Amino acid sequence: MKPTRRVLLAIGVLVLVMVTGLFVSWHVQTRARGAALVRDVEATLARRLERNPGPDAPKHENGYACFAQAVDAMPADVAPFDQKSGPALAQMMDAGVVFETWQAKVASLEPWAASARSCGDSARLQFVPGVTPFATVSETRGERGVQSLLALGRMTRLQARIEPGVPEVIAERCAATLEVALDRSHVNLIGAMVAATTVQQLTPSCGEALQRLGVENRQRLAARLGRLRERLATNHEWVDIERLAMSLPLYGWTLSEAERGRLPASDDMMRETLANPLHRFVLARMWGRWDRAMRQLAASADTPGPARTEASIRLDEVFDAWWIPGELSVGGPGYEKLLVRRDETAILLQLLADLAAGGERPLPPQVTRQAEGLVFTNFEGVRLIIAK
Repeated sequence: MKPTRRVLLAIGVLVLVMVTGLFVSWHVQTRARGAALVRDVEATLARRLERNPGPDAPKHENGYACFAQAVDAMPADVAPFDQKSGPALAQMMDAGVVFETWQAKVASLEPWAASARSCGDSARLQFVPGVTPFATVSETRGERGVQSLLALGRMTRLQARIEPGVPEVIAERCAATLEVALDRSHVNLIGAMVAATTVQQLTPSCGEALQRLGVENRQRLAARLGRLRERLATNHEWVDIERLAMSLPLYGWTLSEAERGRLPASDDMMRETLANPLHRFVLARMWGRWDRAMRQLAASADTPGPARTEASIRLDEVFDAWWIPGELSVGGPGYEKLLVRRDETAILLQLLADLAAGGERPLPPQVTRQAEGLVFTNFEGVRLIIAK
């Protein structure tokens, strides 16, 4: 064999070895990440969140089991507190009364609302079927759980508007509704978003009632409102849950049959994408980069500042690599806005706790005292006003 051919052959063999080694390395890494995913999902599903401090005599052992029952018992028609009845609810809020055409319906929903609110008075939280970070969108409890919390928040808001003369009753309802909503923040990103929405919607009316509490009830309600922030999931918690929840539909296909059998079913939202062999290859190569970026974001998620912002940007850039097909390059998820929203939710909860305690206290960040009352301005410039 001529020297030139020997050199070319040696180069060809070397390239083949390198390519083979690269694919073997990718396979080994994918298998390791798959095994870690299975362990993390199983650990998450088995997790118990104990109250700290625990209640003396809770009504329920497991708040999620109670909530699942409330979701199952939710009336099929929750108007005027469903999304399609928004205009009617807005009119009643402006008028400060329940229209005669709605009075019987609102009254009929109160037993269900009271039962749902009681779920916050529980010893612990433990996932049950339909109330887990991995519940599919087709699972009835998952979809109806969001609907029930939004309806409960809207109902509490209207009741606070039409019963301004009984601040203690309003405060009790507000506290109970917020407890249930904040418990939901530990489920997944959607739960955290619904919790944040509920806090924002209830802050003006609940805050107004808390300013008018009587001396005999203030200490008890202040202690209860002061514990609300403890119920709000941390940023790193929901980022880590989001990492797992997204990994199942994106990368569950890489797992062995035995591993898939140990995991909950996932949505088929990626079915068409994964039908393309090129997309499967690219997604498999992205898994390591994406997983590391999510873990880095979780590590800095609880502390606002340059490190968290940089971690969020790096996560967004995972989806913008030059070699990613256009169908997969949809831009980053923009988690930083959601992290900021959670930070602002914690500020609002602190404000409510301070109002319940009474007295002069330093105002939390983003809250100013103006002629119309206390004004909270969020990062998008939207103002919430707690009237005097």
